[in-house]
Amino acid sequence: MKPFLSLLLLVNFSIAAQAQFNTEKDPYLTQSLKGKSINKVNARTAGGNIIVSSVHTGESRLEVYVRPSGNTNSRLSKDELRQKLEEDYDLKINVTNQVLNVTAKPKGNFNWKRQLSISYKIYVPQNVSTTLNTSGGSISLTGLTGSQEFTTSGGSLHIDQLKGEVNGRTSGGSI
Repeated sequence: MKPFLSLLLLVNFSIAAQAQFNTEKDPYLTQSLKGKSINKVNARTAGGNIIVSSVHTGESRLEVYVRPSGNTNSRLSKDELRQKLEEDYDLKINVTNQVLNVTAKPKGNFNWKRQLSISYKIYVPQNVSTTLNTSGGSISLTGLTGSQEFTTSGGSLHIDQLKGEVNGRTSGGSI
């Protein structure tokens, strides 16, 4: 009977470990942009990556990834991340006049010990212009036409299959 209970307990722990929210792979938030006409993306974050890729019309979406950064515990539940995000950051997402605006910035009472990395994966039609800024992450653009302007203070820049005016800058990463 004891080996059976031990096996049952091990199986339960395995299932619980697999069910835990994975901040590296699982989006904190996914928002469909289907039916929204978007011709420009403005995205700003204080410490995460920004990825913008082209997709077919009707497949547009935004994925927001939130994870602890620095020395904080990386095994937080989605509820714990939500609480930290609500207490320490302003996350705003809207589409106005065909412009997708996504911003995440620390609130005035910001606590560096509770710092989060907030990253975006943005999937939009090919003919979209961008204005992107992150203070500590990388920026990646793929398959877009139009005017692309992007800046990072400490991350790398990755560009692939862009047509149009491209103006990118990094203070400390590779290109």
